[in-house]
Amino acid sequence: DHKLMKRCMELYAQAGHSSGMLKGLYPNTGDYLVGPFPLYIADMFGSYYKYTGDKDFIKTWWQQFITNIRAFNKIADNRDDLLLCVYPMPEKTKEKNPGKRSGNADWRGVNSNYSCLYLLALRTAVYLAGEIGETDGVSDMVRRIAVLEKTIPAAFWDADKKTFKDNTETDIFSGFPPFWALIAEAVPEDIMPLLLNNFKKNLLPFFDNGFNPDGGYAFNPPYGHYFLDILYKAGLADVAESCMKEGWGWMLTQGFKTTTEHFPTAESRDSRCHAWGANPAYALSRHVLGINFDMQTGLNNVEINIKPGSVEWAKGVFPHPLGGIEIEWHLEEGKIIIDSIIVPDGVAFTVKK
Repeated sequence: DHKLMKRCMELYAQAGHSSGMLKGLYPNTGDYLVGPFPLYIADMFGSYYKYTGDKDFIKTWWQQFITNIRAFNKIADNRDDLLLCVYPMPEKTKEKNPGKRSGNADWRGVNSNYSCLYLLALRTAVYLAGEIGETDGVSDMVRRIAVLEKTIPAAFWDADKKTFKDNTETDIFSGFPPFWALIAEAVPEDIMPLLLNNFKKNLLPFFDNGFNPDGGYAFNPPYGHYFLDILYKAGLADVAESCMKEGWGWMLTQGFKTTTEHFPTAESRDSRCHAWGANPAYALSRHVLGINFDMQTGLNNVEINIKPGSVEWAKGVFPHPLGGIEIEWHLEEGKIIIDSIIVPDGVAFTVKK
């Protein structure tokens, strides 16, 4: 829904903080920020543009967007390696990995998660600047990208565990850093096979105790939008399936009719009806049904790219402004057999072999 997304981005752009960052919530008088949301918003601007080509929108809100980026530049400039330390680590802190995962990252200290999101935001800013003809500050952002591509793996890659850790000050491995490193393209070619080959071992089981969130778990539902998507793109469909079966499958066993904000325990008071928690529907539609769009030519050119994983057949409909896109396929001796593809008038499609 481009109109809804556009309106959300307008509201974000109007919600400026005194630091220059964007608050990540509806404009109000509250003087606070919502964690890493200012960096998520930068990625949202990029996604909106890639699917719409709306240069006028980017130009209209460019000053707010780039001010948000520059606020993080100031933090990064406190260190030669440009790694972000948004929440300084308390003195004399040296924690080992906790006994159970919290479903969230450790955002403190010189931080892998923040640094990767910062790198992703810089890439988005350079891309959008090129699209609308902005040149001010671009060379500096390109320089920052080159530095972070080297310093992120140097600071956070653990050769023994074959994954990335959360910060330089502790031995905490929440499971979030390898996701953000993949998404931000911060994984060097020489360690990529090591990371991918050990991803399943380092992430699963989704629930630490194997059956419910009380013992700890890998990540909260909203993060699935980023994490399930990158798992499929990285060729780790089996890991994505395990996360959905264990995590969201647990919601079904509890009789929930809607998806939740977190994987709730008996004591938690989180939202039990949270739209961000419904992201498996998006991941399954994009990757298992295989319905994607050619960003260069727009929504009227559909690319069918099926990643079945262990799924043997699928049938579904993906919404489109001109009508539903319907697809049905099944496997025969390990090969994908497409039974039918129906697209609305005015929509073309290609199938990726």
